[in-house]
Amino acid sequence: MKGIWRRALLLGAVASLTVCGSAGAQVEIGAFTDSTPEATCNAEGQGAPFDIAQLSTAPDATFVAPVSGVITSWKTFAADGAGQTMNLKLAGLFESQYLIRRHDGPRALAPGQLNTFRTLLPVERGDMITLSPGAAPTACFLFSDRQADSVTFGGNVDTPDGQRWQPARDIEGAVLNVAVTILPPPRITAISTTQGSVAGGTPVVVAGANFAEVRSVTFSGVPALSYSVASEGQLTAVAPPNTQLTSRTIEVTTVAGKDSAPQTFNYIGCAVPNLKKATLKEAKSELASAGCALGKVKRLKKASLKKGKVTRQSPAPYSILPPGTKVSVSLKGGAKKHRKHR
Repeated sequence: MKGIWRRALLLGAVASLTVCGSAGAQVEIGAFTDSTPEATCNAEGQGAPFDIAQLSTAPDATFVAPVSGVITSWKTFAADGAGQTMNLKLAGLFESQYLIRRHDGPRALAPGQLNTFRTLLPVERGDMITLSPGAAPTACFLFSDRQADSVTFGGNVDTPDGQRWQPARDIEGAVLNVAVTILPPPRITAISTTQGSVAGGTPVVVAGANFAEVRSVTFSGVPALSYSVASEGQLTAVAPPNTQLTSRTIEVTTVAGKDSAPQTFNYIGCAVPNLKKATLKEAKSELASAGCALGKVKRLKKASLKKGKVTRQSPAPYSILPPGTKVSVSLKGGAKKHRKHR
C-alpha cells in the first residue's frame, strides 16, 4: 500500500459488518471491531482532515441508511495515540461526487477503545454514512478479507454541509470503522380501548413500533396525564379529562417523528338533559339515554310518583359529567285529592 495507507495486519476477523434490526426495532448498520485497530488514516501524510466513504460492500452489509429517522448513536474504535478526532457525516452520491448533507462532530476519541457517541442526527433513507478523520492518525477504516469491500477517499479538507467533495483514491479490502444506530419514526398499530370517561384517567395500551426516545403522548394535542414505555412496541397512556363528549386521536412523538393511532378515542359521559316538566318515567328514560342515572326523588306537597312533573333537578341541565352520574329530581303536582269530611 503506497502513501500513508499502511496494512500491518489483516483484520478480516475483526471487520464484523452488520445490518440488523427488524420491524419495530432500531436499526444498526456499518462495521466495527472488537479490538484496537491499526492507525491507518493520516490524510496522506499532510496532517489535515479529509473525507472517506464506503464505495462498495458485500451483499450482507451496508453503510446506506435503509430507513428514514434519527441516528441516536454512533461508535468507532480508536487507534492508540493522542489527539484523535472523528466526524460522522451523511452524504448523497451525485455521479462521481458526494454531497455532504449533515454531520455530527468532530468528536474527540479516547485512544485504544470503543467510542460511542450519543446524537440526534436526522437521516433520510438512502443517506450514505461517511467519515472525516482529524489531523492525528486514526483508524478510519478496517482491513477486510472480502474483495467486495472498498472505500474511497480524497480531498485534504473537512467538507462543510451543503458542499461536494471529489474522491481521489480507492482502497479495496477495506470498510469504514463506524457503526450507527437509526431510530425510525414511531408507528401505532392499535389501541386497547376506544372509549373512556370525560373525567380522564382511562389507561390506554398503545401497540406499535419504534417507541424509543418518546418525547410525548397526546390526545389530539392534549398531553396524556402520564405515560410509561414498556418496550419499543408498547406503551401505556392515561387519558386526560375532556369537557365534551368528543373523539380525540392518540399521538406518539419521539425524537424521530410522530404517528397517530388508526382508531379514535371516544369520550363518554353523562350529558345531563333538561328534565323540567317530565314525568318520573320520562326522566328515567331520558337519563338512561344520556348516560346518566336517576338519583334521589323528592315529592313536593306529596306529588304523585306517576303523574307528578319534574320541577327541579341537580346537577343542572347540559352539564357534562362522568358516565352514570346520578341526577336528583323534585316532583310537583298530580297529587290525589282527598274528600273533605263534614
